[in-house]
Amino acid sequence: MDPPPPSLLIPPPAPPSTSPPPPPPPTTSTPTPTPPPPKPPI
Repeated sequence: MDPPPPSLLIPPPAPPSTSPPPPPPPTTSTPTPTPPPPKPPI
């Protein structure tokens, strides 16, 4: 049997780095900042 062509053994080339990265998934819940602790009465 003939050996498989080298094209099947080499992984496909990665896409060019010039292409913009995919946009991040939209965050459904935005983290709410924790309120500062109440100041003790003087």
